[in-house]
Amino acid sequence: METSEIYPWEQRDDEPDNAYRGFLAWRNLAGDRTLLLAYRGYIDNRHAEKVPDSFRNWYKEYDWASRSRAWDRCLKRREDEAMVNAREEGAKERGVTLADLETKGTEVAYRTAEMVYARLQGRDFRELLMPQQIAPMLRPVNETMKNLAALRHLKEDADAPENLTAAEEAQVGSHRRGVRRAGHLP
Repeated sequence: METSEIYPWEQRDDEPDNAYRGFLAWRNLAGDRTLLLAYRGYIDNRHAEKVPDSFRNWYKEYDWASRSRAWDRCLKRREDEAMVNAREEGAKERGVTLADLETKGTEVAYRTAEMVYARLQGRDFRELLMPQQIAPMLRPVNETMKNLAALRHLKEDADAPENLTAAEEAQVGSHRRGVRRAGHLP
């Protein structure tokens, strides 16, 4: 005969329904648990001032303290699992975004290099070294590479939030729009 596992926070076979309701009032308290707060929840009276002996006896007899600790551990484990799953999903999404940006960054760098090379064809050596002509051509590449480095740092940093902040997304978005306006991205 199969028996299903009974968790410590479930009602015990020898535990009366009233005692279990008291345990639920205890177990479901947020933060620091006290018998008075649990009793107030049990009788639905937030002004109760004294916990009866029967309630105290249930606490001891049915081991509410260790059962609620088991409940807390279970909740914590589930929260941790949910957090890990969310981080993995965020990493997958960011990985795709980062790969897209790296591809675009490479395209911008290549197109800019072609443009610089084409403009420098047939000029003498002094014109090649004029920063006021070369700098504007290289600005999109520099900005793209800075943004990619920042994104890569966020991706690799285990303590960083899983999603970009709105400000970071706006910065990347505005940069991409600026590069498009300059004619370096489709």
